[in-house]
Amino acid sequence: MKKTLLALLFTAASGAVPAPKATDPMPPISLMVDATTVSLGVVHARPEDEGFKSLFGTAWDSIKTRTGGSGSALDLVSSFLGRSTTNILLQLLPFQMVRVDHFDEQGRDKPSFMVTMSGFQGLQGIFYSGLLNAPDGKPFETEKVGKETVIIRAKPGQKREEALVLARVNGTFYGFADLETAHRILEKKTAANPELVKTLPLVNQEQDTYGVLLNRQNSVLRFFEWANRRDFEAIKASIGEEKLNKLFEHVTLVTWTGDLISDDRMDMQVRWRTDSPEASEALEDALSTARKTLAERGRTGEIRLTTVDTEVLLDIQFTGYRKMLQDYIARP
Repeated sequence: MKKTLLALLFTAASGAVPAPKATDPMPPISLMVDATTVSLGVVHARPEDEGFKSLFGTAWDSIKTRTGGSGSALDLVSSFLGRSTTNILLQLLPFQMVRVDHFDEQGRDKPSFMVTMSGFQGLQGIFYSGLLNAPDGKPFETEKVGKETVIIRAKPGQKREEALVLARVNGTFYGFADLETAHRILEKKTAANPELVKTLPLVNQEQDTYGVLLNRQNSVLRFFEWANRRDFEAIKASIGEEKLNKLFEHVTLVTWTGDLISDDRMDMQVRWRTDSPEASEALEDALSTARKTLAERGRTGEIRLTTVDTEVLLDIQFTGYRKMLQDYIARP
């Protein structure tokens, strides 16, 4: 969650200037799901959402007081935005970000993204033009995939087939793990993963964040490492990495919903499904240990664990977002 918000705030805001116009439509999340998809996560912020308004307000206050001086990208962004007397960040709302994961034949995680910042159409062209060229000013190669033109952002020495692929469709930006993924999703070459499709309607999609994660090729472990590596490393140290890995082998499915209450707190409900009642009991013990570790780091408030047969339901308050955001913006 932290990575998602910070990436959206600062990647998007770097090109913001014009006044907002009519909003772009939010594309259905099903566009990103195919037969190989093992996880789908969504963050959706609305203009009337007090939690996101509070978070963006904190970000704006921090940007206005940032001293910087190192010439970093954050310096450039804060200097640029600081010229405005109104909070430009709020004009990005509403936005939606969708992340999907799949694994290739070698077991490598291949995440792709779909990001819509529909409240600020003036940003779209400015941001897109900045994606067309490499740091040396040379234009990236483009290719027609289905009805869309994609940008193949190959790094020096990187094969075009392995490069990140970007596309812009109306007011939505797509980031594909590679060219093969872009073809598969944009051309709808496969049907959606039936297990994921079956589970998704059971999740409350009116929340600020929600998702489904099927445990394939250790995807649960990889996902939590991506979501917040520092906190997850502390959890692994407290539980024991080998023990945690063995526990996750018995997890078959994870679903979650979350509501951003303020700039410092998110209330989440995470449902874990395991392959046996014994695995659920062991997982509950591990989650209790993880909660104590996060509490010591100032990251959690109230928590409730409920275990029924092969499922563990975790209700938890995550805290500490305000300081993390302020520290991120204040860094040199």
